[in-house]
Order: sequence, then structure tokens, then C-alpha cells
Amino acid sequence: MRTEMQTQVIHAWIYNPDNALFKGQSKKAALYKIHCEKPDDCDLRTQRNSCLLQSGMGSCRFGRKTAKEGYTKRARSYYTWMSKVKSDNADYFDTLSSSNYRGIFKAQDYWCLPYPYMSGIWGNGYPLESEWVANGDMNAGLLEKVCNAKPSAMMGGVINKYQDEVVPKFIHDLKTHYPDLFELLPDERKSVDISFIGRKADISTCAKGKYKMGTNYWEWDGEKLIGSSMLFQPAKGEIRIEITPEKGQPVEITDNSQVSSETVFLD
Repeated sequence: MRTEMQTQVIHAWIYNPDNALFKGQSKKAALYKIHCEKPDDCDLRTQRNSCLLQSGMGSCRFGRKTAKEGYTKRARSYYTWMSKVKSDNADYFDTLSSSNYRGIFKAQDYWCLPYPYMSGIWGNGYPLESEWVANGDMNAGLLEKVCNAKPSAMMGGVINKYQDEVVPKFIHDLKTHYPDLFELLPDERKSVDISFIGRKADISTCAKGKYKMGTNYWEWDGEKLIGSSMLFQPAKGEIRIEITPEKGQPVEITDNSQVSSETVFLD
């Protein structure tokens, strides 16, 4: 039985009803915080990420998310409260990114393997009971079990997506981020060619080359996206557009050569 964790705040943000998809005068503002036991002992945290930011259902063995409700826009204290919580928590805003990365990482003495169909309580053939694996259990036998599993759906039938997509992604993540674990894989798994085509990646971390974004192709030189067309060109003639993309801007990989050892995937 784990005792109640002693945590520290590592990130905060405000829910503003004005920015909500479905606006309404009756919706309340809220302050959200992410707390962590040992943020410096989490590989995901050191990459400015958190599994509590990855989805509404995200969970963490060593952290938690809290919420404090404010006021509705009708209330006299609405803007005063918003201003105060922003000021009081200024040190925690923008400390983490909202990357969609969901892959293996180590936190304290546990490994997290948050891959689809790798752990679960329904169906058959799931290789893990929990996505959190103790460091002492992360060995060649467990990795082989994970790679060879053929989980079945609740209504029967093998989930082909696991072997076709999940396992290759897992192997790639090991090779990229944890080469020591990669070396524990069976030899036949190490030699498998991994295709990245169709995956989403952060354009600022991709190799130089041509990328399709929207309906146009752009040349990425490692720092800027360079284009030569625009929807409403004010005058005839040659045009050159340069964009310095913010980190986290997605692009679909269409050729394996677009991926380098620095590439960060967002799926």
C-alpha cells in the first residue's frame, strides 16, 4: 500500500470559458495544476512533457492533476479571480508542452508502456497487466513477451493492429530513446525495417527536405519552411514565403528519409 504522495507543482493552466468550443455564461473558469513526486526523476518530465497532459484520461503513478473552480463570467469577481490566479501561479505556466507523444519512458523505479492493447483487463493475450512495469521486471523475457503477443478483441479475433503498428512503434521508441533496452530484444526484432510513413511528427525536428502541409509543398531547411505560392497573391510575379514553425507543429511523414535521430513523433 503506497502512502499519500508528497508532491510539488510542476505545471499550471487556466480554463477560460471564453476560449471553450461551446461557450456559455454559466460555465466557470478553473485553475488546473499538475503535481509530481520527483519531477527530476522522470524522463518524460525532463522533456517538458507529462502523461497527465496527453489526454483527458491520462494517469500517472507518481503525479496527479487538481482543479480549483473559479467564477462564471456573470460574476463580479470573474476577472479579478482570473488575474489573481495567473499572478499567484506565474512560475508554473508554460513549463510543460502538450505534446501528444505516448511512448515508453522511465519514472523513478518504474517504466511506463502506454501503448494500445499492450495492457488491459478485457480480451485475451494482453502481455501486461499494467502499463507500469517495475524496473526489476524490465528484462529480455518481458520484452520478448510484449513483442510476440497477439491480443484478441472482446468479441474474438486477433487485433492485427498490435503487430502491424503498435509493436513497430514500440521497437522504434526503444531504439531511439533506450538503446540498452533495444539490445535486449530478440535478434529477429532488431533487424525489422520500420516504416514511419503516415505518422505525425514535429516538423521542427524532421530532416531537411520537401513536405506537404495542407495542399502545398514546403521546403524545410532545418530552420524555416519555404514556400512559393499563396492563396491570394496581390501581384503577379515570383514569391517566397518563409515561416519559422513553433515547436510541436505536426507534419505527416511521407518518406522514411524525412526521419532522423532527432525526430519527435506526436502520435
